Amino acid sequence: MRHPEEYIEALVAVRDQFYDVAKRAFGLDPLMRTALDQACRSFTNSHPSLPELLAKYTHVLMTQSAKYASDECIEKRVEYVGVVFCLLDDKDVFKAMYSKLLSKRLIQGGAMSMDVELSLIQKLRDICGCEFVSKLQKMFSDKIISTNAHLAYTTWKEERDQLGSSTVECWFDVLTAGVWPIPTPTQDVELKLPAVCQQQVHLYATFYGTQSTGRRLHWVHHMSHGVLRMVLPSRSFEVHANYHQLVMLLLYNTRDSCSVHELETLTGFSKTDIQYHMQPLVKVLPKYTQLSAPKAKAAATSHELSDDRKMTMQAAIVRIMKARRESSFANLLSESAQMLAMQFVPTPAFLQQNLDILVDKEYIRLAPQQLEHADSATPPAASRSHAAVYIYVA
Repeated sequence: MRHPEEYIEALVAVRDQFYDVAKRAFGLDPLMRTALDQACRSFTNSHPSLPELLAKYTHVLMTQSAKYASDECIEKRVEYVGVVFCLLDDKDVFKAMYSKLLSKRLIQGGAMSMDVELSLIQKLRDICGCEFVSKLQKMFSDKIISTNAHLAYTTWKEERDQLGSSTVECWFDVLTAGVWPIPTPTQDVELKLPAVCQQQVHLYATFYGTQSTGRRLHWVHHMSHGVLRMVLPSRSFEVHANYHQLVMLLLYNTRDSCSVHELETLTGFSKTDIQYHMQPLVKVLPKYTQLSAPKAKAAATSHELSDDRKMTMQAAIVRIMKARRESSFANLLSESAQMLAMQFVPTPAFLQQNLDILVDKEYIRLAPQQLEHADSATPPAASRSHAAVYIYVA
């Protein structure tokens, strides 16, 4: 969907319309309000890609907020995000996509207003609590600390007469590992910076070592980006490029043409990466912003979310069983749904899958009567039915 803002705002308009009817006709009677909330949640979550659409809506709002007439218009749309987010079942999917887009805005400087960003984070915190937004808030803290570190770095270079030692101006962001949703490059591929940037990298590493003892920098070069000035016979251009594009474009300072095989040899990039990152440089960009993740990245994100959900589900089961010591499947489903309501809605099949995993790991076990039933009548897998009773293994 090219324009997620149209879909999200249409959802809010439908919801507001029927809330207005319920208010005028029924005085928002508690039973009517409950029924209306359930109906709104049902039609809102009928779109399978709603979490992604809502995250894209926030991205458009934060990067194009200048197109809105006033601060009131922006605040109104932040409220829209809160309304749809409250109705959303898969809040963890939204959080994963939102954090990726937020990191992109913070690293690449795409946010139009930090105040609006923080107001949205505050709204998510009011709805889901501090734990839900703890990593998002830490990302902002890292950005503020990096800004202060850059000022200190500039002063440090001035004191050592290093300020004019390079024609390249570099900015370094120091990010906390495990907080930012940044993919880690494969261990067998060593990414190298262009030679013009290597000196600045070594200089900043020296500065950082004097400021933070006991800490080690792990460079994530594939997240770098920059602005290149291209001087052609007819005119000059400023090209905003990512790391891969920077490395490849700088090769043309010493040559007029370069084959794909030569690019592979000189950069160490794979043929797939070269084709993917070169494509925007040789084709005209469409008029709309393409926000959809590539299929490989989307599949990786889905796999990560699945693993995170399993760990979260198993942790919830263990917490419940530790408190109850013994519980039926129905009670586990009810209590885990309440515990995880601010992240996702667990299905009976998903709960059963994770119960089986915990049984195999010997964190919990079936009650004796369930085991007797399994031995006498049915196979063990079938005995772990929705009527099963589980016991916590201390």
